[in-house]
Amino acid sequence: MKKNLKDQISAKRGKPFIDDVGVKPPTRSLFLDSSGKPIEVAPEIRRYILEAIVSIDKVMADIERAGGTISGAKSEFLMEQLKIVAYIRGMDGRSPEESKTRKITNWAPCLDLSNVRAFLGLCVYYRI
Repeated sequence: MKKNLKDQISAKRGKPFIDDVGVKPPTRSLFLDSSGKPIEVAPEIRRYILEAIVSIDKVMADIERAGGTISGAKSEFLMEQLKIVAYIRGMDGRSPEESKTRKITNWAPCLDLSNVRAFLGLCVYYRI
């Protein structure tokens, strides 16, 4: 994936993760006018959405050129929030999934070394 998407990675459009690719559009604030309203490229078509679709198209074209396939059933486009590897990614950044943080706060007392290691491993993962 890294080899096939090297142009999109350097342009900070695509970020592959094993067999998944997150496509990041440009920063939304670049597409606001001086009054803070979204810039439109045509009636009812915001420039930000158009740029996001162009980014998706470029990543998909690179995958197709490399002979890869894209599962329509697994694909999600232009989402406000997305769950990726036990994190929620959204406009406000990345935050841990609530069920995982609840697991830490409700952890039973550790009775042996393997329980301590499991607890610390989970805490360190989310601390990072």
